[in-house]
Amino acid sequence: MAFHFTRLKVVWHIGLIAALLLAMALPSLAGGFRPGRGLNMDIWVLWPAEEKWGDPSTMLPFPEWRQHVTDDQLAMVRDAGIDTIRMPVDPRPFLSPRASDLQEQLRASVIASAKKLTDMGFRVVFDLHLIPDGQTPHDLFTDEQRWADYLALVGDFAGRLARFETNAIAFEPINEPPTECDLAAAPDWQRRMEALYGAIRAKAPDLTVIATGGCMSHADGLAALDPTPFDDNTLFTFHSYAPFLLTHQGAGWAGDVAPHVTGLPFPTYDENEERARNGLAETLRRVRTDAPFLRRAGIAAYIEEEFAKIDTRDELVLDMVTPFATVSRWAEQHGIAADRIFLGEFGMIRQEYGKPDTTDPADRAAYYGRTIELAERHGFGWAMWGWGGAFGIVIAFGDEPAEPNVLNTVRNLPPNER
Repeated sequence: MAFHFTRLKVVWHIGLIAALLLAMALPSLAGGFRPGRGLNMDIWVLWPAEEKWGDPSTMLPFPEWRQHVTDDQLAMVRDAGIDTIRMPVDPRPFLSPRASDLQEQLRASVIASAKKLTDMGFRVVFDLHLIPDGQTPHDLFTDEQRWADYLALVGDFAGRLARFETNAIAFEPINEPPTECDLAAAPDWQRRMEALYGAIRAKAPDLTVIATGGCMSHADGLAALDPTPFDDNTLFTFHSYAPFLLTHQGAGWAGDVAPHVTGLPFPTYDENEERARNGLAETLRRVRTDAPFLRRAGIAAYIEEEFAKIDTRDELVLDMVTPFATVSRWAEQHGIAADRIFLGEFGMIRQEYGKPDTTDPADRAAYYGRTIELAERHGFGWAMWGWGGAFGIVIAFGDEPAEPNVLNTVRNLPPNER
């Protein structure tokens, strides 16, 4: 009996040691990177024309937010509870002959910007933020040489990011790929996402990769992605701006419907019901006077139809929950832990550029708070859009501070367990 007990203790100790060694190995295998509560930096502030991309006085330091954001502002958002920064980087200057003489300085400056954030204690999602080029499909997917150049750029940045601590930074090699949303387009995006992953792994075997589906990183796009080719040090991202009618009201760059929408509160029911009805009436009035004549009836019918989907509690909840449920089902089907899912963007517009209408700060705070609740209930990390501009959380336009409501919502969250 004593012999068996001794042998059992030896086996138990060996098992314990093996388990501890495995646990010690897991951070390097899984990269140790998990996004928590995040905020997106600006992609551009002044949007210089391409002919200026080779001008050091315009472009450096890069990304452009480095020329405007202060250490005190960064410390303020960190103290509010933001522990993750998603850092969008426009890849176009790195692919443009206009910036050929500035390439090394630009790349070094971007890496220095990421290091600045990690040195301040932030976890960083390094996001190559593809911007639509006005062509359908995007020329990145029609010009094989341009795609090859993009893969080379991804590999170059992967090698540079590999020098960071593995728990400090992750690499998201493309933002919102503008591919078709039907399942027939999924295999092509699968091939391209695997190519991006391969370009990173060739230079950075231990760097955490963030993969996305097609369809502008919509939940349905992620649900069409096969995750089996990607290792356990890969996270998966999606974006949600549901309901789009509310979150993009007034946005002149978001299609031919959004520019006419105004005054819709969040939520749309209970004490906000009268405001919602008044906002809908004003929106339809704008359509009748401002929309292209031949499109007025169609736009008005579409707005009424979309509003009818979100004008009660149950309908609005369903609209917001659906993307999370879609991604959660996909993750469960493939055995992907919830903490490997990252809601990389969500938000509600504050004010469109050049327009007088502003969203009620309390409505915005309520929207961000509701979405954060959904993300954390599902166990997902998240990053709000964005630092400044039309969706500004910290800065509105120029140096004008945005209302503090959204950051106060984050500040009042219970402690983050990530």
